[in-house]
Amino acid sequence: MAKVSDQRCLPRIPTTVVVKSALVMFWARLGSLHALESVREARFWNSWLGQPLSSGDTVGRVYSLLEVEALRTGWQWP
Repeated sequence: MAKVSDQRCLPRIPTTVVVKSALVMFWARLGSLHALESVREARFWNSWLGQPLSSGDTVGRVYSLLEVEALRTGWQWP
């Protein structure tokens, strides 16, 4: 996950935090960013992300700026 980056110049929220948020959204079968934001107050986020969960808008915006080539190479089977 450390190789995944996005196109933001000076990000306040690390890209890995957004990717980890989206992974939890997938694993928990949350159907939307609104559903992800509805569990934003859970204590889980501080232990998993090392910081509070970002808003659904932020997660979506950052995810749309991800460099997809890094995602593709990071998830290839050996």
